[in-house]
Amino acid sequence: EVDISYNTDYINTYNFQNSSSGGNNNDYLWDFGDSTQSEEFSPIHNYDSRQNKFVDVTLYTYDENGCMDSIRKTFRINENIKDSVFIPSAFTPNGDLDNEIFIPIYNIYPREYEFSIYSRWGQRIFHSTKPEEGWNGKFNNRLVQTGFYTYKLLFNSKSIIGAFTVIGEN
Repeated sequence: EVDISYNTDYINTYNFQNSSSGGNNNDYLWDFGDSTQSEEFSPIHNYDSRQNKFVDVTLYTYDENGCMDSIRKTFRINENIKDSVFIPSAFTPNGDLDNEIFIPIYNIYPREYEFSIYSRWGQRIFHSTKPEEGWNGKFNNRLVQTGFYTYKLLFNSKSIIGAFTVIGEN
């Protein structure tokens, strides 16, 4: 039986363990799912931090007669890091080019993302499903008033609700 597992001590560095049992496997070929391969028994592999967060890793084993067995498993890049997000408590869309966009900051690219901002009366004034898109402080092409606003963020199956302050010149 062929099997693989891994552990990681550093972000994006994975120690893959060849857990193959039975037979006399002499040759191994690892496909790390990122266009790189290794013939080591239990290799260490570094993933690019900009890579997708899930990769398919395949281990092919060959015995002395050329018979092949294989297994493929999907691994999550940065699995050792908790899905976390930081949401600022204030921002200043006042035209000084500093802190002009209100946007969550996350440690991994989310697989699920929905971000909405609401006025103090509960009217949705911004909505995005693109993690790279933030709010510029405007509603109907006009800068909103200084004050408290609420947000709702769906981030990798987590729903986060909170409040923040818009500090402007209005």
